[in-house]
Amino acid sequence: MKHLLLPLFLILFGGSCAGSKAALKGPATYSETARRGYERGVTALQKGNQLEAIAIFTDVKRRFPYSRWATLAELRIADAHYDREQYLEAIDAYKLFMKLHPTNDNVPYAQYRIALAYFQQGPDDWWFIPPSYEKDLSAIHDAVKEVQKFLKSYPGSGLVPKARDLLQKCERKLADYELYVADFYADRDKWVAASLRLEYIVEKLPTVAEDPKVLYLLGKAYLKLGKRDKARAAFAKLVRVKPDNPYRKEISPYLQEGPGK
Repeated sequence: MKHLLLPLFLILFGGSCAGSKAALKGPATYSETARRGYERGVTALQKGNQLEAIAIFTDVKRRFPYSRWATLAELRIADAHYDREQYLEAIDAYKLFMKLHPTNDNVPYAQYRIALAYFQQGPDDWWFIPPSYEKDLSAIHDAVKEVQKFLKSYPGSGLVPKARDLLQKCERKLADYELYVADFYADRDKWVAASLRLEYIVEKLPTVAEDPKVLYLLGKAYLKLGKRDKARAAFAKLVRVKPDNPYRKEISPYLQEGPGK
């Protein structure tokens, strides 16, 4: 009997141990399954399969709505729209993410990407079409507002250097347009209108306010309007920020004049 019971005991005990090990390992948890799904979506996104990624992330949101991976999936869906150059959809998705998760650590990233998406909607320069400053720049104005909002709200973000570079690119495009219009007015001796465009650059577009051409044309406009003191100040600033500027010989006589002359 003992010999008969021993194998039975081993079978039962061994089975119990195996069952215990299986129980310890167990099926994938809610969070673990959500994570795996999210990672599959990220892989698809990295491979450039944006539609597949959107489908996977949407499934993660549907099946695991209370997991942190569902929150991240919302952000990655916005990234997928951006990668597909669906910038309006991306902007809406980033804004919704910020609204639903205002304290999430990724909110600064979403705000920066909103600014970047607006910038991407702006006109490009191609040799066979009119330059960008002759086209609609409303998206660039929106990009400036959004990137300024980012810099004000998240000064400690690691994205600040990229945001500053983006702001400079935006303001450069806007300044090119204002210079284009100022040249148009200057060619027609409409110096008041020209000076207003140039003053706008100096006052509203700080990253390009010290552009040599801007300061030179502004000083020239002031001369034409009889505002010699203002002209001298613009020329002096030009020499200070760009001593080797191409206009130095032309403006030199005005820098030597006394006040009011």
